Amino acid sequence: MNPRGASGKIAVLMILFAVTGCVSSRAGQKAPSIRHAPDIARVMDAFVMKKLESAEACERENKPVTALREYRIILAVDPEHPLALEGINRLTVLLDKEAQARYERGLELNDQGKYLQARREFLAALRLRPTHPEIPRMMVHRKRVTSIRYVVHHVLPGENLIKIAQKYYGDYRKFPEIARYNKLEDATKLLVNQELKIPEIDGYPLTIKKPGFLVEEERKGPELKLWDWASLEVTRDAAQASEGNTKDIRIEEHGIRGVKYFEKKMYSRAVEEFDRILSLKPDDKMFLDYKFQAEFHQAEGLFQEKDYLEARDKFLKLLQEKPDCYKCYQYVEEIEENYKETHYKKAMRLYNQERLTEAIREWQLVMAMDTDYKEVRYLIKKALKILANLEDLKTRKQ
Repeated sequence: MNPRGASGKIAVLMILFAVTGCVSSRAGQKAPSIRHAPDIARVMDAFVMKKLESAEACERENKPVTALREYRIILAVDPEHPLALEGINRLTVLLDKEAQARYERGLELNDQGKYLQARREFLAALRLRPTHPEIPRMMVHRKRVTSIRYVVHHVLPGENLIKIAQKYYGDYRKFPEIARYNKLEDATKLLVNQELKIPEIDGYPLTIKKPGFLVEEERKGPELKLWDWASLEVTRDAAQASEGNTKDIRIEEHGIRGVKYFEKKMYSRAVEEFDRILSLKPDDKMFLDYKFQAEFHQAEGLFQEKDYLEARDKFLKLLQEKPDCYKCYQYVEEIEENYKETHYKKAMRLYNQERLTEAIREWQLVMAMDTDYKEVRYLIKKALKILANLEDLKTRKQ
């Protein structure tokens, strides 16, 4: 076994061992240093035992989501651990049953037209079962758009739906009508010169009437999946709502968009929405987890694109948030090895082509990460000596 690789794995496991779940570590107990660390098997056994105790404690304290996470961490180290597998199966059944109950309650509220309460139930179900297949579909509001006259507006620089609603209706609070009619999924993201249809609304005659009103035929067929923009409309009741309720609505709206972006693998957009939620509620466990997963997938994408340094930085950042992310450590190790080997081989090709200055630069990149990697230090000295000899020959000829 490579001594450097073994040391790295011991260090990883000792960091993992320091992570606590529902069971706290003993006061004053210190992890062994790498120099005097026991063998990897003993460290792994200690880590697994600690996580097993934490998972069982979480179950006793009725914290099934946390317990499930602890069991899954155990499987990252020991994929065939029988107690962890049994615990995961047991808790998955329990959480699925509870999630389904919250989901069905959400359906009842949705049928009653209580969309805000329904979304709360759907979000609660999603906390219990993040992979529920039906929830993202139900976290939208279906409406049928009937025939209405409209005018066409092209978005100008600096415009948003609120300004456009004020311009055409004389009432900025009617911006959800424009969003709903145009089937916009995010009213905050308009493009310059984007075409919008501004519909007539009963009781709100258009203040700007362009020539050539158009009539749109009734849209038949299946109901359209639209965001419930009505919940965003600024009404007198909403203006009198408490600050807490307003914040909850904002969190839910950003959450719906974030989950949808996540499902579509639009991870950058998802992270933006989750950041907005966490600025309002920094300790929201579900959206912290969603953000972590989205950033993990971003880092994986960078790794696949061979942008090794950027990927490594992202994985290291994730490890600061969750030191027990075993896959993050694996990626960091693999990234560093790939990075060093890639630049080492490139340097050797350049050296054989007698492009010594470029070869030295590549070897220096390797040394910046690992000063003892292969014979890099010797090769740099050798290349520098050859360059010095060539420069000396050139000087003599002159």
